[in-house]
Amino acid sequence: MKFKKLTAVGAGIALAIGSVFGVSLAASAADVSVSDITVEGTSYPAGAWFQGNPVTPGALTQDTAGLHITGQTQLLYGESMTGLTGTTFAQFVAGASFAGTGTMTFQIPVFFDGPGKLAFTTLRPVATGSPTTTGDWISSRAVAGLPAQTPVPFATIAAAFDTAVAPELLAFGVFVNPGDSAVLQTLTAGGNSWNFATPTPAVAPTPIKKAATFTG
Repeated sequence: MKFKKLTAVGAGIALAIGSVFGVSLAASAADVSVSDITVEGTSYPAGAWFQGNPVTPGALTQDTAGLHITGQTQLLYGESMTGLTGTTFAQFVAGASFAGTGTMTFQIPVFFDGPGKLAFTTLRPVATGSPTTTGDWISSRAVAGLPAQTPVPFATIAAAFDTAVAPELLAFGVFVNPGDSAVLQTLTAGGNSWNFATPTPAVAPTPIKKAATFTG
């Protein structure tokens, strides 16, 4: 994983806090095709789903059950969110969820001392499944007063957003550990939802033929 700011694609991606947490943003849903999932380059692609490095070849396949993930995989959506506090970060986590089978953990890459700095880490709950603001969380690196790879209460993670300089959330998604597998069906975060199952083709209705009238 590269410690770089997102590369903007199209319009600016730093969102107002109200929109980020669904205050003024209506929930939307979008289908995600496996062919649209890119790979992390020199920076995170903005407004797109991608695999973070290192990438496991052939880790992603898709069918009507969802996105099949095999082996070590970081599946992330690049979206910059600035102006975060402990409270708004907790609101973001409380509004995030995903559905699927297998073993997956929610993951959030963050800069804790402003864009482009080296205080980069990924945050994740210890428990697999949808994230919660209870239980313990882990920071991958020792930054913003957080220990590395050590479970701490979620409140400790949230407090780091109040003491850090210009924290920036870079992306969000799921992580699958080496040797594990999972099927991701849907994910919701920041007031938006994504569907990872191949859409079932619509069945065309059978034409109704006009009744014939016979006279003798």
